[in-house]
This record gives sequence, structure tokens and C-alpha cells, in this order.
Amino acid sequence: MELYTAPNLADATVELSADESFHCIKVMRNRAGDPIAVTDGQGTRCQGRILEADSRCTKVLIESREHFAWEQPFRLHIAAAPTKNIDRFEWFLEKATELGMDEVTPLLCEHSERKVIKDEREEKILLAAARQSLRTWFPKWHSLTPISEFIQQSASSSALKLIAYCGNEYEKQPIRNALQNYGSGPVIVLIGPEGDFSQAEVQQAIAAGFVPVTFGTMRMRAETAAVFAAAAAALL
Repeated sequence: MELYTAPNLADATVELSADESFHCIKVMRNRAGDPIAVTDGQGTRCQGRILEADSRCTKVLIESREHFAWEQPFRLHIAAAPTKNIDRFEWFLEKATELGMDEVTPLLCEHSERKVIKDEREEKILLAAARQSLRTWFPKWHSLTPISEFIQQSASSSALKLIAYCGNEYEKQPIRNALQNYGSGPVIVLIGPEGDFSQAEVQQAIAAGFVPVTFGTMRMRAETAAVFAAAAAALL
């Protein structure tokens, strides 16, 4: 099944955006009459057929609609510092979306090597990964946020709040145990930059209710740790 996106699926016919139309007609080589699926990324998925195969504005006749409940028993929000090599961070975005990540916030930390990120590009990567994995709920992208600001915003949240870092100043528990003991509900995981969180950042996070966790004895790259967090939540 091919899945495309459109913001409003209430009408009998919908129009795909220029990007979606180009992919549908030029890349996938669909023609008028071909069946496709369309989602709004908010739980609704429609089955339809192409009325007008235009690579700039494809029109789709909606034949049926279905609304899907939230895809996971949890809502996973990963807040991670972008890596110096942006390709590695974008690999994390793609894989974590396939694993069910619901929100992502790039963090600006004291040891961050990358301090600029292109929102539009990263949102397109999330969209492509969500479409490829047939998700009807798309992950939410937040703009680059200073970690102190993110921690302050999360302090009053009832979510399970976890922080993964390399230091040993505080006792840690395996992320598996933290997730199993929690059950279901919203989860926030902090992943630091390649130089790790500063001691002050860790202290601020723990004071705000973040629980220190470990991913095992092997040290991981920042983007690997972020994907590991998404996989752990999906499995448990």
C-alpha cells in the first residue's frame, strides 16, 4: 500500500501537495484510476483512487475513511542534542520514527557541537519515515531548544522523565527497569551531545524529576543511544 499525506480529509476529494504529487506521479509512476491511501497524520487514513494524475496537484477521490487510535501504549518524546555530523542525527530521526517515537526536540547544550538545525528539512525526514512505515499518527517536531528551557518546561509534567548520560555521579537504573516499572503513559528521554551533558545540566534535570538511566556497559554514539531509547520503549 502506498501512503500519502493531506491535511484535510473531510471532503469527497482531496488534493495532494506539490511534493506529495511529484512523489506519487513521477517517482511511483501512478496514473488516474490507481488506488492509494491518504492520511492526515492525526489518526485518519482514507482509501481512494486518483482522479487527476498531476505531478503538481494530484486529486484523489476518497472511497472510505477509518480513524485509528494512538499506535502505541506510550507517548515517547525524545529530546536529543543534534550531532556535529547532521547525517547521523537524521538517521536517528528516521529510525526512531519507524519505532514509534511521537515527539522530538533537538537540544542546545553546553557541549553541543551543532548549534543550528533546519526545521523544514528535519520535518520532511520525519514525514517520509512516517509515510514509509505506514503510520497514521505522525511525530511532532519542536525547534531547537536550550536544555535548561526544556527541563523547566518538563518539570511539571506527569510523564516518566529519564536522562541518559555517561557520568557516574548518581546511581542509575537500566532503562528496561524504569520502563517496566512505569507501565504505560508519556515518556520523556534526554540524550546528550557527543561531549555528554555538563554536570550542571545533569543536576538541573535530576532536580526537575528526571531519573538517571543506563543503556548497558557499552558506550554508544549519541544517535545510537537515541535509537536505543526508542527501541526499548517499543519492545517494553
